[in-house]
Amino acid sequence: MNIAVFFGGRSCEHDISIITGVQVLNALGDGYRVLPVYMKDGGFYTSDNMKDVGFFENPNLKKATRIWLIDGSFYTRKGMLLLKKETPDVALICCHGGEGENGVLQGFLEYNGVPYTSAGLIASSVCMDKSIAKQLLDGLMLNTMPSITVSRGDFEKNTNDVIRHVSTFLEYPLIVKPSGLGSSIGIKKARTEDELKAAIEVAAKFDEKIIVENALENFKELNCAAYSDGRNVYVSEVESPVSWHDFLSFDDKYSGGKNGGGKREIPANIPDEIRDNVKGITKRIYEDLDISGVVRVDFLLSDDKKLFVNEVNTVPGSMAFYLFEPEGISFRTMLDGIIAAAIIRKKEARKSRLYFDSDVIRNFMRGKSPKHLQK
Repeated sequence: MNIAVFFGGRSCEHDISIITGVQVLNALGDGYRVLPVYMKDGGFYTSDNMKDVGFFENPNLKKATRIWLIDGSFYTRKGMLLLKKETPDVALICCHGGEGENGVLQGFLEYNGVPYTSAGLIASSVCMDKSIAKQLLDGLMLNTMPSITVSRGDFEKNTNDVIRHVSTFLEYPLIVKPSGLGSSIGIKKARTEDELKAAIEVAAKFDEKIIVENALENFKELNCAAYSDGRNVYVSEVESPVSWHDFLSFDDKYSGGKNGGGKREIPANIPDEIRDNVKGITKRIYEDLDISGVVRVDFLLSDDKKLFVNEVNTVPGSMAFYLFEPEGISFRTMLDGIIAAAIIRKKEARKSRLYFDSDVIRNFMRGKSPKHLQK
C-alpha cells in the first residue's frame, strides 16, 4: 500500500510538523511503501533523506524532487513533460496549523480523490478556528471559558473601545490568543488593561481574529486523545503536561521548559471520576463533530474540580501516540487504524451520488426556464 506522508506547510508550527512527519515516516516501517511529501513555499517535495530529521536543519531542496499531485497521482517534471511517479492509496496528514490542518489540504485531497487520515474539510476548519469551535462546544452543552472574540481590524481602529468592552464583560486575569494557531504561539496573559492591549497586539501579529477569555488560577491542564479504525473509537489515557508558566507555553511543549525536557504526568494524578469524564467528553466530541484520524482534546481543571474544554486539535503533535501506549496501543497500531479508517470512509463516500440529471439546460435553450434564469 502506498502512503503519502504530508508535513511542513505554511504555518507557525512548521518545524513541529516536520518532527511529527519524520516520526510517522519511521514508525510505518514494513508493509507500506512510504512517500515523504514535504510542503514548502506552496510546493510539494520528496526525498528518501527526509526520513532523517537532520535533513531539515539546513534543508537543501535542490537535493529533493519537486512533485505535483494531479488527478490523484504524483508527477515529476522532466523538461516540458510530467512523469507519473506514484499514486497514493492514502495521505497521512502530519501538518500542524495553517493550510495543512485548517481544511485547505483536506479539500485539495478530496478534489483529487485521495483518502486522508485527518478530520474532514468542515471539521478541520471548525476546530482550527477557536472562536467557531467554542460556539460549537457551547452548543453541545460543554463547559468552556467565557470569552470575547476581537477582530484585528476593529482593534486597530477602535483600540480604547475594544479594551473597555473586554474589561467590562470579562474578569481579569485574562488569556489572549490567536484564534487560528496552536502550540501556544502568540498567547499572553493579561492582568491589567495595559497588559491586555499589549497581548492583543502580539496575537494580532499572527491572526486577524483574537480570543480573549477568563484565565483560571491554580488549575491543571489535561489532555486526552481518540482515534477510530473505521469500526471502533479508541480513547487514550489522560495526561497532565507540566508547565513552568501561567499556562502551557511553546517552550514547555517543545523546548523543554526550565529543565531541558518537557515533563508529562501520565496518567494524570486525578480522581477516577474526573478521568472517566475527560475520556467520555473526548469520545463525545470525536463522534459528535464527526472527526476522523487522531484528535487530542485539551481540558482545564479548576482548583474546585470544574472541567472546561479548552481546545480540539485535529492533528496533534506526534499524533499523540504516547497517550495510547499506556492503553496497550502502539504507534504502529494506531497508524494502521487511521489508515484503514481513511479507506473505509472513501468507500462509503463513493456510495453518494455526486450528479443529478435534469432538464435545466435543455429547457434554458428552449426558453422554458423561469424568468430569473432567462436574463
